[in-house]
Amino acid sequence: MKTILRALLLWTAVPLLPLLAQGPLTPPGPPAPSMKTLDQIEPRTPISSVPYTITNAGSYYITSNLFSGIFGGNGVIIKADNVTLDLNGFSLSAGPILFGGLPGAGVNVPSPQQNISIRNGTVSGWRLAGVQASAANNSRLDHLRAAGNGGAGLAIGNGGTVNFCVSSANGGEGILAGNDTSITECPVAGNHLDGIKTLGGGLVNRCTASGNTNAGVLVGDGSSVRGCTARTNGSDGISTGAGCTVANCAAADNNAVGILLSSNCTVTACNAFNNQGGFILGGIDCGDGCVVRDCTSTGTAVGVGFITGEACSVIGCTARNNNLSGIFVGQGSTVKNCVVSENHAAGIYAAFYCTVSGCTARTNDFDGVQVSPGNLVENCACSESGLDGIGADPGCTVSGCVVARNGRDGIEVAGNCIVTRNHSSDNTGNGIKAVGQANRIEDNQVFGNQGNGIGVDGANLANAIIKNKARFNVSGDYGNLSGNTDYAPVATPATAVNPFSNF
Repeated sequence: MKTILRALLLWTAVPLLPLLAQGPLTPPGPPAPSMKTLDQIEPRTPISSVPYTITNAGSYYITSNLFSGIFGGNGVIIKADNVTLDLNGFSLSAGPILFGGLPGAGVNVPSPQQNISIRNGTVSGWRLAGVQASAANNSRLDHLRAAGNGGAGLAIGNGGTVNFCVSSANGGEGILAGNDTSITECPVAGNHLDGIKTLGGGLVNRCTASGNTNAGVLVGDGSSVRGCTARTNGSDGISTGAGCTVANCAAADNNAVGILLSSNCTVTACNAFNNQGGFILGGIDCGDGCVVRDCTSTGTAVGVGFITGEACSVIGCTARNNNLSGIFVGQGSTVKNCVVSENHAAGIYAAFYCTVSGCTARTNDFDGVQVSPGNLVENCACSESGLDGIGADPGCTVSGCVVARNGRDGIEVAGNCIVTRNHSSDNTGNGIKAVGQANRIEDNQVFGNQGNGIGVDGANLANAIIKNKARFNVSGDYGNLSGNTDYAPVATPATAVNPFSNF
Protein backbone atom coordinates (compact mmCIF):
# COMPACT_ATOMS: atom_id res chain seq x y z
CA MET A 1 0.00 0.00 0.00
CA LYS A 2 2.85 2.35 0.88
CA THR A 3 4.45 1.66 -2.53
CA ILE A 4 1.25 2.68 -4.36
CA LEU A 5 1.01 5.97 -2.41
CA ARG A 6 4.62 6.92 -3.23
CA ALA A 7 4.00 6.35 -6.96
CA LEU A 8 0.87 8.53 -6.91
CA LEU A 9 2.74 11.39 -5.22
CA LEU A 10 5.56 11.30 -7.83
CA TRP A 11 3.06 11.21 -10.69
CA THR A 12 1.23 14.30 -9.46
CA ALA A 13 4.47 16.29 -8.87
CA VAL A 14 6.05 15.80 -12.35
CA PRO A 15 3.78 18.28 -14.27
CA LEU A 16 4.75 21.04 -11.83
CA LEU A 17 8.54 20.86 -12.57
CA PRO A 18 8.54 22.76 -15.95
CA LEU A 19 6.29 25.42 -14.49
CA LEU A 20 8.71 26.05 -11.67
CA ALA A 21 11.78 26.29 -14.17
CA GLN A 22 10.36 28.94 -16.56
CA GLY A 23 11.22 32.68 -16.32
CA PRO A 24 9.92 35.74 -18.22
CA LEU A 25 10.27 35.47 -22.05
CA THR A 26 9.92 39.19 -22.93
CA PRO A 27 13.40 40.91 -23.36
CA PRO A 28 14.00 43.92 -21.13
CA GLY A 29 15.03 46.10 -24.10
CA PRO A 30 16.96 46.23 -27.44
CA PRO A 31 20.38 44.46 -27.55
CA ALA A 32 23.37 46.64 -26.62
CA PRO A 33 26.10 47.18 -29.30
CA SER A 34 28.74 44.44 -29.12
CA MET A 35 31.46 46.17 -31.31
CA LYS A 36 33.31 49.44 -30.91
CA THR A 37 33.16 52.07 -33.63
CA LEU A 38 36.29 53.11 -35.56
CA ASP A 39 36.31 56.38 -33.66
CA GLN A 40 36.27 54.47 -30.38
CA ILE A 41 39.23 52.33 -31.50
CA GLU A 42 41.19 55.22 -33.03
CA PRO A 43 39.52 58.61 -32.67
CA ARG A 44 40.09 60.42 -35.98
CA THR A 45 39.43 63.88 -37.30
CA PRO A 46 38.18 64.26 -40.89
CA ILE A 47 39.73 66.73 -43.34
CA SER A 48 37.34 67.70 -46.11
CA SER A 49 39.07 70.78 -47.59
CA VAL A 50 42.48 72.40 -47.92
CA PRO A 51 44.35 74.30 -46.71
CA TYR A 52 44.08 72.63 -43.33
CA THR A 53 46.40 73.14 -40.35
CA ILE A 54 46.92 70.47 -37.70
CA THR A 55 47.91 71.94 -34.34
CA ASN A 56 47.10 69.05 -32.01
CA ALA A 57 48.39 65.50 -31.71
CA GLY A 58 46.04 62.85 -33.02
CA SER A 59 44.82 60.96 -36.05
CA TYR A 60 43.45 62.73 -39.15
CA TYR A 61 42.10 61.48 -42.45
CA ILE A 62 41.16 62.85 -45.87
CA THR A 63 37.53 62.34 -46.86
CA SER A 64 37.87 62.79 -50.66
CA ASN A 65 40.19 63.95 -53.41
CA LEU A 66 41.23 67.49 -52.49
CA PHE A 67 42.51 70.18 -54.83
CA SER A 68 44.40 73.39 -54.08
CA GLY A 69 43.02 76.61 -55.51
CA ILE A 70 44.59 79.10 -57.88
CA PHE A 71 46.17 81.08 -55.05
CA GLY A 72 48.53 78.23 -54.17
CA GLY A 73 49.87 77.54 -50.71
CA ASN A 74 50.10 74.26 -48.82
CA GLY A 75 47.53 71.51 -48.65
CA VAL A 76 47.85 70.15 -45.11
CA ILE A 77 50.18 71.85 -42.62
CA ILE A 78 51.33 69.88 -39.58
CA LYS A 79 52.41 71.93 -36.55
CA ALA A 80 52.26 69.31 -33.81
CA ASP A 81 54.10 66.17 -32.68
CA ASN A 82 52.55 62.70 -32.68
CA VAL A 83 50.30 63.14 -35.70
CA THR A 84 49.01 60.47 -38.07
CA LEU A 85 47.64 61.66 -41.41
CA ASP A 86 45.84 59.07 -43.54
CA LEU A 87 45.11 60.15 -47.09
CA ASN A 88 42.67 57.25 -47.16
CA GLY A 89 43.49 56.36 -50.77
CA PHE A 90 42.64 59.88 -51.99
CA SER A 91 44.82 62.53 -53.61
CA LEU A 92 46.06 65.96 -52.64
CA SER A 93 46.59 67.85 -55.89
CA ALA A 94 47.59 71.30 -56.97
CA GLY A 95 47.17 72.95 -60.35
CA PRO A 96 48.50 76.17 -61.88
CA ILE A 97 48.51 79.17 -59.57
CA LEU A 98 48.01 82.84 -60.35
CA PHE A 99 50.94 85.23 -60.58
CA GLY A 100 51.90 86.08 -57.04
CA GLY A 101 50.42 82.88 -55.65
CA LEU A 102 52.36 81.01 -52.99
CA PRO A 103 54.24 77.79 -53.80
CA GLY A 104 53.41 75.04 -51.36
CA ALA A 105 53.54 71.34 -50.58
CA GLY A 106 50.79 68.79 -50.47
CA VAL A 107 51.74 68.08 -46.88
CA ASN A 108 54.13 70.49 -45.17
CA VAL A 109 55.87 70.22 -41.81
CA PRO A 110 57.36 73.71 -41.64
CA SER A 111 59.08 73.52 -38.23
CA PRO A 112 60.77 70.79 -36.18
CA GLN A 113 58.31 68.08 -35.14
CA GLN A 114 58.59 64.39 -34.35
CA ASN A 115 56.62 61.17 -34.63
CA ILE A 116 54.68 62.15 -37.74
CA SER A 117 53.11 59.43 -39.91
CA ILE A 118 51.73 60.16 -43.40
CA ARG A 119 50.32 57.34 -45.46
CA ASN A 120 48.15 55.87 -48.18
CA GLY A 121 47.51 58.34 -50.99
CA THR A 122 48.79 60.55 -53.78
CA VAL A 123 50.39 64.01 -53.76
CA SER A 124 50.84 65.65 -57.15
CA GLY A 125 51.40 68.99 -58.85
CA TRP A 126 52.63 70.96 -55.82
CA ARG A 127 55.15 73.71 -56.53
CA LEU A 128 57.29 73.11 -53.43
CA ALA A 129 57.14 69.35 -52.82
CA GLY A 130 54.68 66.50 -52.60
CA VAL A 131 55.45 65.90 -48.92
CA GLN A 132 57.89 68.34 -47.32
CA ALA A 133 58.70 66.76 -43.96
CA SER A 134 62.45 67.42 -43.74
CA ALA A 135 61.84 69.01 -40.34
CA ALA A 136 60.02 65.91 -39.06
CA ASN A 137 62.31 63.60 -37.11
CA ASN A 138 61.59 59.96 -36.23
CA SER A 139 58.71 60.00 -38.66
CA ARG A 140 57.48 57.80 -41.48
CA LEU A 141 55.95 57.84 -44.94
CA ASP A 142 54.09 54.75 -46.16
CA HIS A 143 52.31 53.77 -49.37
CA LEU A 144 52.46 57.23 -50.94
CA ARG A 145 52.65 58.22 -54.60
CA ALA A 146 54.32 61.52 -55.48
CA ALA A 147 54.29 62.75 -59.06
CA GLY A 148 54.86 65.98 -60.94
CA ASN A 149 55.78 68.12 -57.95
CA GLY A 150 58.08 71.11 -58.42
CA GLY A 151 60.63 70.09 -55.79
CA ALA A 152 61.21 66.78 -54.08
CA GLY A 153 58.50 64.19 -54.36
CA LEU A 154 58.87 63.09 -50.75
CA ALA A 155 61.16 64.58 -48.08
CA ILE A 156 61.68 63.16 -44.59
CA GLY A 157 63.90 64.23 -41.67
CA ASN A 158 66.45 62.47 -39.48
CA GLY A 159 65.60 58.98 -38.26
CA GLY A 160 62.75 58.66 -40.70
CA THR A 161 61.34 55.66 -42.54
CA VAL A 162 59.97 55.57 -46.08
CA ASN A 163 58.26 52.34 -47.11
CA PHE A 164 56.50 51.24 -50.31
CA CYS A 165 56.32 54.68 -51.87
CA VAL A 166 56.52 55.67 -55.55
CA SER A 167 58.02 58.98 -56.63
CA SER A 168 58.29 60.05 -60.27
CA ALA A 169 58.74 63.06 -62.55
CA ASN A 170 59.34 65.52 -59.74
CA GLY A 171 61.41 68.69 -60.19
CA GLY A 172 63.83 67.78 -57.37
CA GLU A 173 64.76 64.47 -55.80
CA GLY A 174 62.34 61.59 -55.90
CA ILE A 175 62.98 60.92 -52.21
CA LEU A 176 65.09 63.24 -50.04
CA ALA A 177 66.00 61.95 -46.57
CA GLY A 178 68.04 63.11 -43.59
CA ASN A 179 70.50 61.20 -41.42
CA ASP A 180 69.89 57.65 -40.19
CA THR A 181 66.89 56.99 -42.39
CA SER A 182 65.52 53.78 -43.88
CA ILE A 183 64.03 53.61 -47.38
CA THR A 184 62.53 50.29 -48.48
CA GLU A 185 60.95 49.08 -51.73
CA CYS A 186 60.47 52.48 -53.30
CA PRO A 187 60.62 52.93 -57.10
CA VAL A 188 61.83 56.38 -58.21
CA ALA A 189 61.87 57.38 -61.86
CA GLY A 190 62.31 60.41 -64.07
CA ASN A 191 63.06 62.92 -61.32
CA HIS A 192 65.06 66.03 -62.25
CA LEU A 193 67.70 65.62 -59.54
CA ASP A 194 68.68 62.38 -57.77
CA GLY A 195 66.25 59.51 -57.55
CA ILE A 196 66.99 58.86 -53.87
CA LYS A 197 69.25 61.07 -51.77
CA THR A 198 70.06 60.47 -48.11
CA LEU A 199 72.51 61.93 -45.64
CA GLY A 200 74.72 59.77 -43.43
CA GLY A 201 73.91 56.46 -41.81
CA GLY A 202 71.00 55.56 -44.05
CA LEU A 203 69.70 52.27 -45.42
CA VAL A 204 68.31 52.05 -48.94
CA ASN A 205 66.85 48.60 -49.42
CA ARG A 206 65.29 46.90 -52.48
CA CYS A 207 64.61 50.14 -54.35
CA THR A 208 64.70 50.86 -58.09
CA ALA A 209 65.95 54.13 -59.57
CA SER A 210 65.68 54.78 -63.29
CA GLY A 211 65.80 57.71 -65.68
CA ASN A 212 66.65 60.33 -63.06
CA THR A 213 68.65 63.35 -64.27
CA ASN A 214 71.42 62.96 -61.68
CA ALA A 215 72.33 59.85 -59.68
CA GLY A 216 69.88 57.03 -59.21
CA VAL A 217 70.80 56.52 -55.53
CA LEU A 218 73.07 58.93 -53.61
CA VAL A 219 73.86 58.22 -49.95
CA GLY A 220 76.09 59.85 -47.34
CA ASP A 221 78.84 58.45 -45.13
CA GLY A 222 78.23 55.22 -43.23
CA SER A 223 75.20 54.18 -45.27
CA SER A 224 74.12 50.84 -46.75
CA VAL A 225 72.55 50.19 -50.15
CA ARG A 226 71.19 46.67 -50.56
CA GLY A 227 69.29 44.86 -53.28
CA CYS A 228 68.77 47.98 -55.41
CA THR A 229 68.65 48.49 -59.16
CA ALA A 230 69.81 51.72 -60.81
CA ARG A 231 69.30 52.08 -64.54
CA THR A 232 69.51 54.78 -67.25
CA ASN A 233 70.24 57.61 -64.83
CA GLY A 234 71.90 60.76 -66.15
CA SER A 235 74.88 60.49 -63.81
CA ASP A 236 76.03 57.61 -61.57
CA GLY A 237 73.77 54.67 -60.90
CA ILE A 238 74.68 54.39 -57.20
CA SER A 239 76.99 56.86 -55.44
CA THR A 240 78.13 56.73 -51.81
CA GLY A 241 80.10 58.61 -49.21
CA ALA A 242 82.87 57.07 -47.11
CA GLY A 243 82.52 53.91 -45.05
CA CYS A 244 79.49 52.59 -46.91
CA THR A 245 78.33 49.09 -47.86
CA VAL A 246 76.76 48.24 -51.23
CA ALA A 247 75.54 44.67 -51.72
CA ASN A 248 73.49 42.71 -54.24
CA CYS A 249 72.85 45.70 -56.47
CA ALA A 250 72.69 46.15 -60.24
CA ALA A 251 73.66 49.30 -62.14
CA ALA A 252 73.11 49.38 -65.89
CA ASP A 253 73.14 51.91 -68.74
CA ASN A 254 73.90 54.89 -66.51
CA ASN A 255 75.56 57.92 -68.07
CA ALA A 256 78.57 57.93 -65.74
CA VAL A 257 79.80 55.33 -63.24
CA GLY A 258 77.64 52.33 -62.47
CA ILE A 259 78.61 52.20 -58.77
CA LEU A 260 80.80 55.00 -57.36
CA LEU A 261 82.15 54.66 -53.82
CA SER A 262 84.24 56.93 -51.65
CA SER A 263 86.98 55.61 -49.33
CA ASN A 264 86.80 52.60 -46.97
CA CYS A 265 83.70 51.11 -48.55
CA THR A 266 82.73 47.51 -49.24
CA VAL A 267 80.89 46.42 -52.37
CA THR A 268 79.74 42.80 -52.67
CA ALA A 269 77.90 40.74 -55.28
CA CYS A 270 77.06 43.69 -57.51
CA ASN A 271 76.74 43.92 -61.28
CA ALA A 272 77.65 46.94 -63.40
CA PHE A 273 76.61 46.64 -67.04
CA ASN A 274 76.98 48.98 -70.02
CA ASN A 275 77.60 52.12 -68.01
CA GLN A 276 79.21 55.10 -69.73
CA GLY A 277 82.12 55.45 -67.29
CA GLY A 278 84.81 57.95 -68.26
CA PHE A 279 88.49 58.12 -69.17
CA ILE A 280 89.59 57.64 -65.56
CA LEU A 281 86.29 56.22 -64.34
CA GLY A 282 84.89 52.72 -64.26
CA GLY A 283 81.83 50.57 -64.15
CA ILE A 284 82.60 50.14 -60.43
CA ASP A 285 84.83 52.92 -59.08
CA CYS A 286 86.02 53.25 -55.48
CA GLY A 287 88.41 55.29 -53.37
CA ASP A 288 91.20 54.24 -51.02
CA GLY A 289 90.84 51.32 -48.64
CA CYS A 290 87.87 49.67 -50.32
CA VAL A 291 87.00 45.98 -50.68
CA VAL A 292 85.31 44.83 -53.89
CA ARG A 293 84.19 41.21 -53.75
CA ASP A 294 82.31 38.88 -56.13
CA CYS A 295 81.26 41.65 -58.50
CA THR A 296 80.96 41.87 -62.28
CA SER A 297 81.63 44.85 -64.54
CA THR A 298 80.90 44.49 -68.22
CA GLY A 299 80.71 46.76 -71.24
CA THR A 300 81.86 50.08 -69.73
CA ALA A 301 81.70 52.38 -72.75
CA VAL A 302 84.51 54.79 -71.82
CA GLY A 303 86.80 53.64 -69.05
CA VAL A 304 87.67 50.65 -66.90
CA GLY A 305 85.60 47.79 -65.55
CA PHE A 306 86.89 48.28 -61.98
CA ILE A 307 89.06 51.15 -60.79
CA THR A 308 90.24 51.64 -57.21
CA GLY A 309 92.34 53.93 -55.10
CA GLU A 310 95.21 52.80 -52.89
CA ALA A 311 95.25 49.86 -50.47
CA CYS A 312 92.17 48.20 -51.92
CA SER A 313 91.22 44.55 -52.42
CA VAL A 314 89.47 43.24 -55.51
CA ILE A 315 88.51 39.61 -54.93
CA GLY A 316 86.60 37.11 -57.03
CA CYS A 317 85.48 39.68 -59.60
CA THR A 318 84.85 39.44 -63.34
CA ALA A 319 85.59 42.21 -65.86
CA ARG A 320 84.66 41.71 -69.48
CA ASN A 321 84.51 43.78 -72.64
CA ASN A 322 85.30 47.15 -71.07
CA ASN A 323 86.65 49.96 -73.23
CA LEU A 324 89.95 50.24 -71.31
CA SER A 325 91.39 47.87 -68.71
CA GLY A 326 89.28 45.27 -66.95
CA ILE A 327 90.71 46.03 -63.49
CA PHE A 328 92.89 49.02 -62.53
CA VAL A 329 94.07 49.24 -58.90
CA GLY A 330 96.06 51.86 -57.02
CA GLN A 331 99.28 51.20 -55.17
CA GLY A 332 99.42 48.74 -52.31
CA SER A 333 96.32 46.89 -53.52
CA THR A 334 95.49 43.21 -53.98
CA VAL A 335 93.74 41.57 -56.94
CA LYS A 336 92.85 37.98 -56.20
CA ASN A 337 90.96 35.20 -58.00
CA CYS A 338 89.58 37.51 -60.69
CA VAL A 339 88.72 36.84 -64.33
CA VAL A 340 89.32 39.48 -67.00
CA SER A 341 88.56 38.96 -70.67
CA GLU A 342 87.99 40.84 -73.93
CA ASN A 343 88.90 44.21 -72.44
CA HIS A 344 90.34 46.78 -74.84
CA ALA A 345 93.49 47.63 -72.87
CA ALA A 346 95.25 45.52 -70.20
CA GLY A 347 93.19 42.88 -68.48
CA ILE A 348 94.63 43.90 -65.09
CA TYR A 349 96.76 46.97 -64.42
CA ALA A 350 98.31 47.37 -60.95
CA ALA A 351 100.20 50.41 -59.67
CA PHE A 352 103.21 50.19 -57.32
CA TYR A 353 103.62 47.46 -54.68
CA CYS A 354 100.52 45.41 -55.43
CA THR A 355 99.79 41.68 -55.41
CA VAL A 356 98.01 39.98 -58.30
CA SER A 357 97.20 36.39 -57.39
CA GLY A 358 95.22 33.52 -58.84
CA CYS A 359 93.76 35.55 -61.72
CA THR A 360 92.82 34.55 -65.26
CA ALA A 361 93.33 36.99 -68.14
CA ARG A 362 92.25 36.04 -71.64
CA THR A 363 91.86 37.81 -75.00
CA ASN A 364 92.57 41.32 -73.73
CA ASP A 365 93.84 43.80 -76.32
CA PHE A 366 97.02 44.83 -74.45
CA ASP A 367 98.83 42.83 -71.76
CA GLY A 368 96.88 40.24 -69.82
CA VAL A 369 98.47 41.53 -66.60
CA GLN A 370 100.52 44.73 -66.55
CA VAL A 371 102.19 45.82 -63.31
CA SER A 372 104.25 48.76 -62.09
CA PRO A 373 107.46 48.42 -60.01
CA GLY A 374 107.48 46.32 -56.87
CA ASN A 375 104.58 44.00 -57.71
CA LEU A 376 104.08 40.30 -57.06
CA VAL A 377 102.26 38.34 -59.77
CA GLU A 378 101.64 34.74 -58.77
CA ASN A 379 99.64 31.74 -59.93
CA CYS A 380 97.94 33.56 -62.80
CA ALA A 381 96.92 32.28 -66.23
CA CYS A 382 97.25 34.71 -69.15
CA SER A 383 96.43 33.75 -72.72
CA GLU A 384 95.68 35.25 -76.12
CA SER A 385 96.53 38.80 -75.10
CA GLY A 386 97.19 41.32 -77.87
CA LEU A 387 100.60 42.12 -76.37
CA ASP A 388 102.40 40.34 -73.51
CA GLY A 389 100.78 37.78 -71.29
CA ILE A 390 102.44 39.46 -68.28
CA GLY A 391 104.37 42.72 -68.47
CA ALA A 392 106.30 43.71 -65.32
CA ASP A 393 108.27 46.87 -64.51
CA PRO A 394 111.50 46.80 -62.42
CA GLY A 395 111.59 45.10 -59.06
CA CYS A 396 108.73 42.65 -59.63
CA THR A 397 108.33 38.93 -58.99
CA VAL A 398 106.44 36.71 -61.40
CA SER A 399 105.94 33.21 -60.01
CA GLY A 400 103.91 30.10 -60.78
CA CYS A 401 102.10 31.54 -63.81
CA VAL A 402 100.95 29.94 -67.05
CA VAL A 403 101.11 32.10 -70.18
CA ALA A 404 100.22 30.92 -73.66
CA ARG A 405 99.40 32.12 -77.16
CA ASN A 406 99.92 35.80 -76.47
CA GLY A 407 100.53 38.27 -79.29
CA ARG A 408 104.00 39.28 -78.13
CA ASP A 409 106.06 37.78 -75.28
CA GLY A 410 104.64 35.39 -72.73
CA ILE A 411 106.37 37.24 -69.87
CA GLU A 412 108.36 40.45 -70.24
CA VAL A 413 110.21 41.92 -67.27
CA ALA A 414 112.40 44.97 -66.78
CA GLY A 415 115.43 45.09 -64.47
CA ASN A 416 115.85 43.56 -61.03
CA CYS A 417 112.95 41.12 -61.37
CA ILE A 418 112.52 37.51 -60.30
CA VAL A 419 110.83 35.15 -62.76
CA THR A 420 110.43 31.64 -61.40
CA ARG A 421 108.41 28.44 -61.83
CA ASN A 422 106.41 29.72 -64.79
CA HIS A 423 105.23 27.89 -67.90
CA SER A 424 105.27 29.87 -71.15
CA SER A 425 104.29 28.35 -74.50
CA ASP A 426 103.11 29.12 -78.02
CA ASN A 427 103.58 32.87 -77.76
CA THR A 428 104.22 34.95 -80.90
CA GLY A 429 107.37 36.46 -79.35
CA ASN A 430 109.63 35.09 -76.65
CA GLY A 431 108.51 32.76 -73.94
CA ILE A 432 110.25 35.00 -71.38
CA LYS A 433 112.02 38.24 -72.24
CA ALA A 434 114.25 40.18 -69.86
CA VAL A 435 114.79 43.85 -70.61
CA GLY A 436 117.51 45.52 -68.54
CA GLN A 437 119.78 43.91 -65.99
CA ALA A 438 119.99 42.08 -62.66
CA ASN A 439 117.01 39.83 -63.36
CA ARG A 440 116.83 36.32 -61.92
CA ILE A 441 115.12 33.87 -64.29
CA GLU A 442 114.96 30.48 -62.65
CA ASP A 443 113.19 27.14 -62.96
CA ASN A 444 110.84 28.09 -65.79
CA GLN A 445 109.61 25.94 -68.68
CA VAL A 446 109.34 27.59 -72.09
CA PHE A 447 108.07 25.62 -75.05
CA GLY A 448 107.11 26.20 -78.69
CA ASN A 449 107.36 30.00 -78.77
CA GLN A 450 107.91 31.80 -82.08
CA GLY A 451 110.82 33.84 -80.71
CA ASN A 452 113.38 32.64 -78.19
CA GLY A 453 112.42 30.49 -75.29
CA ILE A 454 114.25 32.96 -73.05
CA GLY A 455 115.41 36.17 -74.65
CA VAL A 456 117.57 38.97 -73.23
CA ASP A 457 118.41 42.37 -74.68
CA GLY A 458 122.14 42.01 -74.31
CA ALA A 459 124.96 39.93 -72.87
CA ASN A 460 126.63 40.11 -69.49
CA LEU A 461 124.04 42.35 -67.82
CA ALA A 462 124.23 40.70 -64.40
CA ASN A 463 121.18 38.57 -65.08
CA ALA A 464 121.04 35.09 -63.57
CA ILE A 465 119.39 32.65 -65.99
CA ILE A 466 119.45 29.26 -64.29
CA LYS A 467 117.65 25.91 -64.03
CA ASN A 468 115.28 26.58 -66.92
CA LYS A 469 114.02 24.13 -69.50
CA ALA A 470 113.50 25.31 -73.08
CA ARG A 471 112.42 23.24 -76.08
CA PHE A 472 111.22 23.75 -79.65
CA ASN A 473 111.32 27.54 -79.67
CA VAL A 474 111.54 28.78 -83.26
CA SER A 475 114.27 31.44 -82.89
CA GLY A 476 116.31 29.38 -80.44
CA ASP A 477 115.79 28.19 -76.93
CA TYR A 478 118.12 30.81 -75.41
CA GLY A 479 118.81 34.18 -77.02
CA ASN A 480 122.19 35.98 -76.90
CA LEU A 481 123.70 32.80 -75.52
CA SER A 482 127.16 32.95 -77.04
CA GLY A 483 129.66 34.48 -74.66
CA ASN A 484 126.95 35.56 -72.27
CA THR A 485 127.96 34.80 -68.69
CA ASP A 486 124.44 35.58 -67.52
CA TYR A 487 123.46 32.03 -68.51
CA ALA A 488 124.31 28.94 -66.54
CA PRO A 489 125.56 26.20 -68.86
CA VAL A 490 123.05 24.59 -71.19
CA ALA A 491 123.16 20.82 -70.76
CA THR A 492 121.07 17.71 -70.89
CA PRO A 493 119.82 16.01 -67.76
CA ALA A 494 122.15 13.08 -68.41
CA THR A 495 125.32 15.19 -68.74
CA ALA A 496 124.67 18.14 -66.41
CA VAL A 497 127.25 18.58 -63.65
CA ASN A 498 126.44 22.18 -62.72
CA PRO A 499 123.48 22.40 -60.33
CA PHE A 500 122.39 25.64 -62.02
CA SER A 501 122.37 24.25 -65.55
CA ASN A 502 119.70 25.13 -68.06
CA PHE A 503 118.23 22.42 -70.24
